[in-house]
Amino acid sequence: MYGMGLLCRGRAGVAGLVLVAGCSLFPTSAPMAGVANGDASAGGGSGGRRIVEAALESGGMGGQTMGGAGAGGGASGSGPRSDAMIGLRDAARDAPSDALSQVADASTERAYGAAITDCIDPAKPNPDTCRSMSSRADGPNELRVDKRYAGYLRFDLDDAFAGSTVLSVRLELTVASYPKAPGVAPAIWEVAPFDRAALFVAAPVQVGASALSESPGAVAAGQTVIYSLPTSAVAAGSSVYLGLVLGGSDASGYWDRDGTIPPMLVVRYR
Repeated sequence: MYGMGLLCRGRAGVAGLVLVAGCSLFPTSAPMAGVANGDASAGGGSGGRRIVEAALESGGMGGQTMGGAGAGGGASGSGPRSDAMIGLRDAARDAPSDALSQVADASTERAYGAAITDCIDPAKPNPDTCRSMSSRADGPNELRVDKRYAGYLRFDLDDAFAGSTVLSVRLELTVASYPKAPGVAPAIWEVAPFDRAALFVAAPVQVGASALSESPGAVAAGQTVIYSLPTSAVAAGSSVYLGLVLGGSDASGYWDRDGTIPPMLVVRYR
């Protein structure tokens, strides 16, 4: 079922009051990490409210205090429960999820799944051939990139962040669990617009003089590779076209849009 989750960071304040440093919403239909970069997350319905309630119930926050399904937390601090704290807790419980995203910096993260995940040999463009090659080399639902085959992703964005300031953009690719999937990660290039039919005709032309994000080097099976992209790479209501280009000969494979953990484009905005 589609829902919304809340991502919050907190720290202890004066008189035992917990200050929520930042919260963001994300749709729980997309796979998301439970804990990353010191943040606590929970998904689905009222899980986000329980994070804030738990933080306010404790007098401080030694680590991360969380509640709700799908989240595990660190140790909570101690301190007196004042009437003000109880009032904040009750307000958090009664507030709708979208209102909670307005706490502190009011930044929101929205994750987009890829509409197209294919690879082709630019000399003989045919995404079906690449898909068959990936299945023979490793298994199904793999987007394989090597010295011969380049990968192509298209993300179709809605207008959710229209009129907002985009704070960051990241691409998340997860290395498949197959034995031959680990290797060297590709660089990420902006490419000319395409649909799947166009991939049977020619490889999309790379745009710009350099990659949007360089290769991070060697990657392991099951690893989620995170590429930081320029904020100018996205615009509300448009599509993002990316090419996965390997500079060397050491191939690597990633879950495609039908795989266990499909590619995600995450836009953070305020």
